[in-house]
Amino acid sequence: MLITIAAALTPILIFAGFRSYLNAQDARAERRNNLTEISDRAIDEVEQVLSTVDTLQQIYEADIVAGDCRGVFATLSPRVPQLSNIAYFDSEGFTQCSALTERPTLKVAQPDAFEQLKAGKTTIRTDAFFGPQSQTWLFSVLRRVEDGDGQFRGAMAFPLRTDELIRTIRLTNLPDDVELALSDGDGQVFG
Repeated sequence: MLITIAAALTPILIFAGFRSYLNAQDARAERRNNLTEISDRAIDEVEQVLSTVDTLQQIYEADIVAGDCRGVFATLSPRVPQLSNIAYFDSEGFTQCSALTERPTLKVAQPDAFEQLKAGKTTIRTDAFFGPQSQTWLFSVLRRVEDGDGQFRGAMAFPLRTDELIRTIRLTNLPDDVELALSDGDGQVFG
């Protein structure tokens, strides 16, 4: 009798096990889709900041090259809280103006990125570095500056604070069980 009951229940147990497996697969797929959507939203927020910085560099290039880094920073920092500084470097990489110092004498903090601009690249987004003036971790957006003949004249830098970029990500209303972090190209995680 037990064998008959076991034989009768075996298809039901197999079906229940298979159904549980399919439910788990569906739940996993749904979770993966939700996480992809959340990360896309977060990436969109950071990309929006980077796109804004790119546009602002183009708009304020003449003022920055003319030495008004402080004035431009005062105008932009309330609107772009991630902005740590605005600096302009001459063709040798020496600071010509900086929003954070009266008499800048520093050399560009990201020499490899600067060399890429010198070689013809228009814009560079750097890996993270520790800002010598801000004393915090930054990502920088560097933009090539040319003279009227298209020759390399220097570069503008808009360093962005990693902690503020992370705060931007947090503003995307993440579920409690999800955490996001920023990382640079080397995989160093911030936040």
